[in-house]
Amino acid sequence: MLTKTQKEELRHAAREFLACRPKLAFTAEQAQRMMARRSTLDFSPEVADVEEAFFFLEGLRQASSITDELGSSVAWQITSAGTLAYERGA
Repeated sequence: MLTKTQKEELRHAAREFLACRPKLAFTAEQAQRMMARRSTLDFSPEVADVEEAFFFLEGLRQASSITDELGSSVAWQITSAGTLAYERGA
């Protein structure tokens, strides 16, 4: 279970992760693995934590979810609003 501060840090890291790759979409599993490899956080979030962060960003219209048309996998991509928020440091 993440603390409130860790959740906030993860939301920022998730937005940065997507904003640095604006033309691509990633599953929560892919994002979690890549963020763990790059040690962008001082804690290790679970895949469910990353997915929760993406859902939060989607609620702010800073990320969008894309469901695979041949299955049920969900990938996430930054939106224009998310890019602006990242660039403005908001």
